[in-house]
Amino acid sequence: MKTLLRGRVHGVAGADSVLVDDGVIMWVGAGSSPERADDEVVAERDGWIAPGFIDLQANGFKGHDAAGGRDEIGAMSEALPSTGVTSFLPTLISAPVQAGAEFAASAAAAAAESRGARVLGAHIEGPFINPSFRGAHEIELLVEPSADMVEVIARARPRLVTLAPELPGALDAIARLTREGVVVSAGHTGADFEQGKRAITAGVRLGTHIYNAMAPVQWRARP
Repeated sequence: MKTLLRGRVHGVAGADSVLVDDGVIMWVGAGSSPERADDEVVAERDGWIAPGFIDLQANGFKGHDAAGGRDEIGAMSEALPSTGVTSFLPTLISAPVQAGAEFAASAAAAAAESRGARVLGAHIEGPFINPSFRGAHEIELLVEPSADMVEVIARARPRLVTLAPELPGALDAIARLTREGVVVSAGHTGADFEQGKRAITAGVRLGTHIYNAMAPVQWRARP
């Protein structure tokens, strides 16, 4: 089905129309599209046509807590498109690793039946984070990444795991999770430049809320 979207197009000067065919953008330009559309959607006055937002850390929304499991994640899925979010990672902060594995399963179940924003998988933030930069995470739940605990998380296959790469065992954890196809992000960390480089070599590809609950920049520190 071809749909013509009309409104100011974000990032394309002078464009006011986008032709979409079965979810694929076929044309962007001004005025009428080169192909006839089956349907037309017109943005509200001064409205924009823009890509949907992808929220990589959604702990909850509209009174729903992602930690509550499949039904709560499903409710978030239905509510989030009102903000422009079209896909998201429900996120669990530091918890026992078995709880993290169960959360990943809940996110997968919600993804199979979500009716709103797409559930892209689970984001497990912690418990392998630096206690000195824990932020709102409960210190009693924080642990160093032992091989056994990392294996529990790896087998659950969350989409994203946030950890502190300077912790003992963290580089091995990064490598193991990466082999399983899990994206690893550095966060709640006090890692210095060299530790950061080693983490990237091991497989870290993202940073979680940079400069929030992490060490400040030291101008005399040299790489």
